[in-house]
Amino acid sequence: MYSRTTRRRAGVAAIITMAVAVLGTLPCVARDVSATHQQLIRSEAKTVGGALDTTDWVVSVRTVLTNAEPQGVSVTSKVSAALWINAQLRDKVVDWVEHSGEAPPEISDGWRDMLTAMSSQLARDTLAVRAGVSSATNIVEPWKRDGHTYLYGGVDYGDLIAGTADSSPAAFAWATDASADVMRLALLESKAMNLVARRDLIALSEALLGLDSRWDDYYKAMRQETPLDTVVNNWRFGGGEGLVFREPPVSQMVLLHPTPGVEIGKLKLDEVRPTVLVEVIGWYWPSVPVINTGLGASLTASYTMGDIDGARWGGGALLHISKHFTVGVTIRDTGDSTDVIPILALDAWNTAEDAIKKVRQPF
Repeated sequence: MYSRTTRRRAGVAAIITMAVAVLGTLPCVARDVSATHQQLIRSEAKTVGGALDTTDWVVSVRTVLTNAEPQGVSVTSKVSAALWINAQLRDKVVDWVEHSGEAPPEISDGWRDMLTAMSSQLARDTLAVRAGVSSATNIVEPWKRDGHTYLYGGVDYGDLIAGTADSSPAAFAWATDASADVMRLALLESKAMNLVARRDLIALSEALLGLDSRWDDYYKAMRQETPLDTVVNNWRFGGGEGLVFREPPVSQMVLLHPTPGVEIGKLKLDEVRPTVLVEVIGWYWPSVPVINTGLGASLTASYTMGDIDGARWGGGALLHISKHFTVGVTIRDTGDSTDVIPILALDAWNTAEDAIKKVRQPF
């Protein structure tokens, strides 16, 4: 015979068991949706779309993806693999659409909206890959996870779960499985689009290396600019908004550009006088194909120093042959008459820059 205490304990246990059974049939009102989100996220790298995911359609897609990812695989093969994967995933979404009526009524609208958005993005991916996209982010960014969102435009697998938090356990389980499928597809499509993005990034890298080389050539051949020259040329070739990879300018403009020089009176060395030249306005082309060097010209004002007869100020023109050698003439009053006097100029800006480079080179 059982004692009264034993019978009381058995009765309490029976009541608890019945209560648990009854509560199990009631709507789930206290499910931790956030924990379910985190569980999906943590499992992504392993069992949801990752290497340990044994879902049939995931395995077939990952096999093609794995074979196409190594660097030695040709660009054509990577693009073909991306298109094949994209087609498989689009078929999967079509299959989900055909069976969308199996979704619980309380979340069927949200599920169909998600499928529509996914189908549209997959179609855009296909067009972008075939057209040869110019920006890698155009085809990769939409599949990146931001919180629980994989696709822009409000497509959120967390909404599927949250929408069933107060529903039946069966609906909650269905939504969790469906959310995992969304994660699988988004992860695989992101990796497939990365195959193509890598192609575009390589092409962009090669283009930028070429552009960098052309800018190096330009800097080596250009005449050094005064701050005013820089402002003027930035205005000529600048403009636009945002980050722009520009080709180097084909010419330089100089404005009020000071240059030291010498005046050679009557072409006699004993009449060489220091002269300050100011290039009022001029142009210089750093690389002229025919002569394979720089060439330019400018209108110049000159101020001759030393013991001279006549006016110190004159005006003339300069011819620049490469960035280091400049010849020209100035016209000024020499006292007895107005003469055309030869001028030689050495661009001190370029000379100083080259001297600094030579000093720095050993270091």
